[in-house]
Amino acid sequence: MPERKHRKRIVLGPQECAAEDCDGMARERAGARGGIPKYCSPGCAKRQKDRNADRRKRYAVHGSALSDYDRLLLEQEGRCAICRTSSPGGRGDATRFPFDHDHETSRPRGLLCYLCNLGLGAFQDDPERLQSAIAYLEKHNAAAVTPRGEKVG
Repeated sequence: MPERKHRKRIVLGPQECAAEDCDGMARERAGARGGIPKYCSPGCAKRQKDRNADRRKRYAVHGSALSDYDRLLLEQEGRCAICRTSSPGGRGDATRFPFDHDHETSRPRGLLCYLCNLGLGAFQDDPERLQSAIAYLEKHNAAAVTPRGEKVG
């Protein structure tokens, strides 16, 4: 049997955990796998791996890739394309904006926060419905002001 060579074990300094929702520090040795640790625990690594797999699956449905997401996020300056908030909102993967996409072609149009995405879906992406809703709000917001310009209610 040939003699096994052992790698020298190197202790690495602490690094921030690469998981999105973790403030821990990754500190291990470079050993048989020879890599620099990215995560502070196996739990963080699994959560991040699951998140990434879910994103790839969701983006593939819309004919897009993570690079498209990054490009749109940069173009939109890290904000919702409609209300310009920097907070995605919603549940679950709340650190990322959902893709808004054309339901007929599945092409991504932009990144929206949870509430704007929900609103467009509720109006079935119909510009006429949205314009009617705008007219309705403008009419009733105007009616809520007295002749002196004071708001009622």
